[in-house]
Amino acid sequence: DEVMLQGVIDLLVVDGSKAYIVDYKYTSHSDKIEQNYTYQLRSYKMAVEQICGITDIECYVLSIADGKVIKM
Repeated sequence: DEVMLQGVIDLLVVDGSKAYIVDYKYTSHSDKIEQNYTYQLRSYKMAVEQICGITDIECYVLSIADGKVIKM
């Protein structure tokens, strides 16, 4: 019943007690991804922890424009 945020995780992979969150961004400024999207990925991580009860979570951003994967 409680709303933490409004948004959609692009990809969530659950493997036992570990989860991976991947968010797709179409930007040519991958050097600014960490600065611009840390809060969003942190919010997604908190939601997965609360809803799924998983605490071992890795977050990534896939920069589609330049094909880079950035660990957050």
